[in-house]
Amino acid sequence: MEPSEPSNVTSGEQILYNLLLCDESEQGQRASINESLAYLQELNSFHLDRLQCEPRSLFEQKQAINEEIKNLAFSNYKTFIRTAQCSKDIYSDFSIIDAKLDQLMQKMPPFHQESENFTKNIHSMNWTRRATNQTLQKHNQLLEILEISQVMETCVRNEYYEEALDLANYVKRLDKKYSSTIPLVQQITDDANRYLNLMLHQLLQQLKTNIQFNQCLKIISLIRRLDVFAESELRIKFLQLRDVWLNNLLQRIPTNDPYTHVTKSIEELRIHLFDIITQYKALFSDDDTVYSSATGANQDKLLASLLLNNKQMNESKLFYCWLQSKISQFLAILDKDLRLGVGSRIDSLLSQAMYFGLAFSRVGLDFRALMVPLFERVILSKVSQQVTLAQDKFNESLGKLNWVELCAEKSRLQDFFDSNSTSTIINPPIKLLDFQPLAVYLNVLLQCFNEIRLCLPLSVHSKVLSVIKSSFRDMAKFVCDYEKKSKFDKSEKELFVQFVSYLAHVLVPFVQKCFLSLFPLDQIQKVYGVSQSEMEDFKQMVKLDPNELLVEIGHLIPEESSGEQQVQVDGLNGERVDQEKHEEENVEDAGQESVTEESKSILEEI
Repeated sequence: MEPSEPSNVTSGEQILYNLLLCDESEQGQRASINESLAYLQELNSFHLDRLQCEPRSLFEQKQAINEEIKNLAFSNYKTFIRTAQCSKDIYSDFSIIDAKLDQLMQKMPPFHQESENFTKNIHSMNWTRRATNQTLQKHNQLLEILEISQVMETCVRNEYYEEALDLANYVKRLDKKYSSTIPLVQQITDDANRYLNLMLHQLLQQLKTNIQFNQCLKIISLIRRLDVFAESELRIKFLQLRDVWLNNLLQRIPTNDPYTHVTKSIEELRIHLFDIITQYKALFSDDDTVYSSATGANQDKLLASLLLNNKQMNESKLFYCWLQSKISQFLAILDKDLRLGVGSRIDSLLSQAMYFGLAFSRVGLDFRALMVPLFERVILSKVSQQVTLAQDKFNESLGKLNWVELCAEKSRLQDFFDSNSTSTIINPPIKLLDFQPLAVYLNVLLQCFNEIRLCLPLSVHSKVLSVIKSSFRDMAKFVCDYEKKSKFDKSEKELFVQFVSYLAHVLVPFVQKCFLSLFPLDQIQKVYGVSQSEMEDFKQMVKLDPNELLVEIGHLIPEESSGEQQVQVDGLNGERVDQEKHEEENVEDAGQESVTEESKSILEEI
């Protein structure tokens, strides 16, 4: 604030004062403005003489003041030097302070940032300290949660599956609450899921072993609780794993002997396949069970509801599709082993296979009809092979036959068989032993009939008859060629004619009798529903007529007496009826339509 001017200053004095103090340097000395004004007023009061002397007086005062200053400077120069040095030092210190202040100002923003960071760290450390204290207080509960993974692994590996599932449910609840905020909970959840997958793998592996029903029920219940598979997927997985186990059992059966292989396969499938069926029926409620329990109109309503629910129907079809595949697998095994050959045990194999097929009727899958073509093919193949073998032996034996030695051999065998004949055993005609080729042929044929008689289906009667007829026709051609190539004398010619007569009137009728024993007419009539009038035509169809079969050697066949012809005609009907009146079981056990042990041994010697 500028000092105020004296109140008694006139305007003229003010103008003079302004003129005297117009210098800028003087104007800056506003501190002495009052003294200047006071001195100016004093000058105004001087006389002219005094004013004239005033410059000199001022000069003298100035000189005096300068002298005083010099004297003061000389007397106090050390003080002035120290003062100057002190001022210099002060100036230097202030310069340093100014530089330091500049540096300080430059460092203030980072310091401020670090201070804020420190504050934040302090807050974080404080929060961590509180969390640590809280963790320490709840140490036991946290330890239990942290040990869930280890405990769950122990339970799964030791097959404590119920406890493992309880732990898994607890982890799921934790995951829903804290997985988004606590990473450790997410890690525990991942570990729990991994051990649940291990548990699922162990349960599925157990389904590949021989397990009892209770254990199977427990395994499926645990898998359902895992909620991994849908219902249809669970059914498929169950059938797949049980199928793997069943196939492993079948693969371990030795394949050296086809009969042993197929019988063992039947036994394994019959036992274990029904176990699987029982387990499946108990584990999964199928619609067919409900449908079978309904009756009348309820079945129609139930069927309509099932048709609307395609998903449920498809699930129920899974089981029967799998059963169909297993039946196809068994039929493939049966077909393969039958092709490899089971020897003379076809009847035993047929009875076991049919019993197996009949057992499947309890689940609505009686597949015995599917096995019939397989056995028909094998039986027809065996008949064809044996008939071909018999014909080959016939041809070979006829080519080596010595007609000169036949008479003596004939009388010896005739006496032997007459003394050993019985009334309950049907033996081949003794007359055939007079000619070795006929006996050899019949022996092979009877051996074939004895092997297949207990397992011979009625449906192959026409094909078997066709094979036999074809064989007789081939025999006639061979005998005709043999007769043309051979040169007989009179006695040999008579024997040859007798040979042809036995072939036509003894061998063919006896084979006819064997055929009717294998395929009884009354059973054919009952099975196929043939009427009595049609039966007469059928008898003519199955009749082996020598004149038709042996056309090539018909000129060599002597005519039969009327009595013998009547016997042959009656043999188509009456022979079978007379046999049934006797003890049928004893005849079969003793070897019906077969040679006795004594006759067979003699035939083999020949």
